[in-house]
Amino acid sequence: MSNSANKHLLALILALLMWGTSFPAMKFAVAANHPFSIIFYRFLFAFVILVPFFAVHFKKNFKIVSENKELFILGIFNFLGMVLQLTGIKYTTSTKSVIITQLLIVVVCVLAYFFLKERLDAGKILGIIFSVVGAVILSTNLQFEGLLGKGTVMGDLLTLAAVFFWALFIIFTRKFTLRFGGFMVLFPSVTATFLLSIPTVLLSGKLPIDAAGLLISLYLAIFSTIIPTLLYNYALKELDAITSSIIGPVEVLSAALISYIFLGERLTLIEMSGGLFVILSIYIVNIKIKK
Repeated sequence: MSNSANKHLLALILALLMWGTSFPAMKFAVAANHPFSIIFYRFLFAFVILVPFFAVHFKKNFKIVSENKELFILGIFNFLGMVLQLTGIKYTTSTKSVIITQLLIVVVCVLAYFFLKERLDAGKILGIIFSVVGAVILSTNLQFEGLLGKGTVMGDLLTLAAVFFWALFIIFTRKFTLRFGGFMVLFPSVTATFLLSIPTVLLSGKLPIDAAGLLISLYLAIFSTIIPTLLYNYALKELDAITSSIIGPVEVLSAALISYIFLGERLTLIEMSGGLFVILSIYIVNIKIKK
């Protein structure tokens, strides 16, 4: 594997590991705060932090944004994905929500074929299988009792819609990053998400937040939004959207490990085997990049 490919794959893995920390952080924050308030303050902080960097080359950056307003669509996709999942989980079980969310890998592959002309081969298909199996095992611990009889069709459809919008987010991130670079993809996305979160939090009446929620929102802004997204955008300059989705469950593995270390949650042998499947998917991707 070339040094360049090595760097891009490492950047992708680091981004996914950092995104994975957002799950236990959110779990801790929403114990005393509404998810809408966390989303609002998270993207408020991210926006405020990014504005000075945008202003350094204001004329150049403003021209790019004003002439390419499609960049803001990434924020719309991201926001809709978050809100739809939060709403959907009210009407379905967490287990079903997790399983449906893992369909993101498959949806990205289908959309990448149509939008980016990316092709599937035997290696990628094997990686997808290992990735999906590992993510489901890690997320559910193979506890499926009464799965089909719980929740509602509406909840399942809302979660599936969230998956579709996140898949679009990945596809267009790859497309725009190749044209505009990582920062100019990140800033409009964060701006759009922040602007959309304002009426949501105000209309829901969930603006108040405690000190711990503010600190976690700041953490999420820096370490689960700005830094990992820049790493992810950098990775997508070299790696295709299908490859990035195959090793996406590294997020789930990271979340499980962080929850085990800091929240005292058990990590069973079954879940460990799921982590092994995820690691195998990374190994397969690594072999593909070498070829």
